[in-house]
Amino acid sequence: MRSAGWVAYWLVVAPLAARLPASLAYRIACWRGDWNFRYRAGKRSEIARNLRRVLGDELGPEEAERLAREFFRMTSCEIADLMRLRGWAQSLGKLVEIRGREHLDAALAGGQGAILCSAHFGSCNSAFSLLHASGIPLTSIGRWPANYTSGMSSAERRLWEFVYTRRLRRHRQRPAIEPLPGQVRVAA
Repeated sequence: MRSAGWVAYWLVVAPLAARLPASLAYRIACWRGDWNFRYRAGKRSEIARNLRRVLGDELGPEEAERLAREFFRMTSCEIADLMRLRGWAQSLGKLVEIRGREHLDAALAGGQGAILCSAHFGSCNSAFSLLHASGIPLTSIGRWPANYTSGMSSAERRLWEFVYTRRLRRHRQRPAIEPLPGQVRVAA
């Protein structure tokens, strides 16, 4: 395994923390994000460097560091979101307000569908799973999270399937459309 801390967090800490009140669960996730920010210096530098490359002079070094820290916090909070999908996703559903739901319901009632678009930022996978759990059937277009495992050992892939992919699959019973890398036209 790449990291005993990673395994312990996914298998023990995150599932237990997700059962706590939301404010405490997400505080724990932010502490983990801060720890990762502090001790994963290479990743922290890469994120800050990429931010500066994209935003140039608009972003000073201190602001790039702050945003890198927020990135680590956000990814830890994504894990908390994922763990709160357990059962019928009520734990996460209590924390989320779905705005514009009436438009989706009207499109479905009229026999039409709707196209929802999301950036790969934040808990987009949990959000789509939450929508599906709330009664909106979804077909996603994009790579399924299980297909991000190419650099993992077989043990790591099994662990990823257990802690991540199965939680999303439980709430996403419809097929996904997966364009092959480099073939964007497939999605169109």
